[in-house]
Amino acid sequence: MNNFLSFVNETSFLIPIVIILGLSILFTILTGVLKLKFIPAFIIEIILGIILKLVFYDYTFSDTYFNITEIMYTTGFIFLMFLSGFDNNLSIVHSDKEKTSKHHINIRKLSMIFIVIFYIISLCFSFIFFKNFDKKILGIVLLTITFSSTFAGLVVPLEKEEGIFNTTLGSFITYLSTISELITIVLLTIFMVVLDFSLVRLVSYIGLILLFVIVWLLNKIIKKSFERIERGFTHFPFRILIVILGLCVILCEYAGGEYILGAFLLGMFLKKIKFSEEVVEELESICFGIFAPIFFVIVGTKVDIKIFIDNPQWLIIVLIMVAAFFACKLPLIYLIRWYNKKTTILSIVLTACTLIVGIAVSHLGETRGVFSEEFGGCIILSSIITCIISSIVCKVISIDTLEKVEIKE
Repeated sequence: MNNFLSFVNETSFLIPIVIILGLSILFTILTGVLKLKFIPAFIIEIILGIILKLVFYDYTFSDTYFNITEIMYTTGFIFLMFLSGFDNNLSIVHSDKEKTSKHHINIRKLSMIFIVIFYIISLCFSFIFFKNFDKKILGIVLLTITFSSTFAGLVVPLEKEEGIFNTTLGSFITYLSTISELITIVLLTIFMVVLDFSLVRLVSYIGLILLFVIVWLLNKIIKKSFERIERGFTHFPFRILIVILGLCVILCEYAGGEYILGAFLLGMFLKKIKFSEEVVEELESICFGIFAPIFFVIVGTKVDIKIFIDNPQWLIIVLIMVAAFFACKLPLIYLIRWYNKKTTILSIVLTACTLIVGIAVSHLGETRGVFSEEFGGCIILSSIITCIISSIVCKVISIDTLEKVEIKE
């Protein structure tokens, strides 16, 4: 292997990209043949990563290309969070002024009440793992944030597949997931800023805000001029988007926050100012065609399954975490006031799934010495299992079995 690699110096960086993308294509075809389409593509890619980690555990192949795979991993993470922010739409509650009653759901108010309850329950569950934290208070904070989070990037596509996205229930779940994800990322950033606060970092956040203001002014004042320039240059707006996204991420990380916050907030901001959706679609095709599959495969390689095989106590922790993810969303059983049992179960399952936050928390906890690498792996693995369970349940509970209730708003 080493002799072969010595002949491909200039193009050797393509080797891990070709291998990862090639295997992801193969696994996708295999799941289609086996009729396992109920499992989301990103879950398949994570499972592929876990298998690669298990098979090549004692090889230095991955170490040789560590820098390349980490660049692809980080880029995929940034693109995914940007698209997640751009896909979120909070305007669905602008006219929501009535009080919650048996004929009406006040989406904004009810969502905020549930989120507060989620955090209280999550805090209680976090104390179960108290002994696993080297830094007790920080560990409880991180795990509380994890249990209360929701992966809106998975919730919205599942809603669309089940045909409930444009219903009142779908609007409620979308808003709840969006706010939950946003609050989680903001809290993670505050967590990092508080740990390493300085004047330089504060200036960086001011710079981030100024960047948003400049983008808004340019979009407002000279939008027509940009449209004329666009006609003369191919993919001109796309290049502008990449530059702005890069600046946001750099400023946010330099400020001591989580770089995914910059990408997520920029996505929401550009959605608000009605940035060209055609340009974002270009980024989306590149992201989900190249970077996202590589990102999720590498996420899988970060889960060392041998640890769980050799030490069953870690597997027990994973199962408890999975139960905690679903238990924290049980207050949504209140929706039975408007919907039947299966619809209510679907709501609980949808909002319980999380992944991106679990990955971020695992990274933060390990690098900050809050908990061990093994415990970080437990967080990622439990998040993966939660997403798989949510996807399967959503397929089992077909839209035909849901009670079609029209709530008057």
